[in-house]
Amino acid sequence: MRLFDLVTADEALDDLLNRERRAIIDGRLDQLERLAKEKERFVGLLPNSNTGPATLEALRHKIERNSKLLQAAQQGLMNAQRLIGALQKPKPALQTYDRLGRKQLHSVSNSQNEHRA
Repeated sequence: MRLFDLVTADEALDDLLNRERRAIIDGRLDQLERLAKEKERFVGLLPNSNTGPATLEALRHKIERNSKLLQAAQQGLMNAQRLIGALQKPKPALQTYDRLGRKQLHSVSNSQNEHRA
């Protein structure tokens, strides 16, 4: 899109939804607030445009796609937050038994790095 090209509301919204998808995939979540404001403005212009049903359906599909991507990103952030929280908690002592059946407690240091495959 060039600077002085005239575009319809549906074309502008389509372009914005593609940019929003790219921002989500690239992890540029700081751009989403600005894009949401633009999206709201373009969606408000659609009722006064001559946008056909097929175009509206395509836009609805892109909006749903981006919504699913955002939900997945949010879930990923929440999972990472839980993992970080779990790593910060003190490790419980390891309890074992000797050959006579007596309990033995072994402390586990938090300074040891846990490796997972």
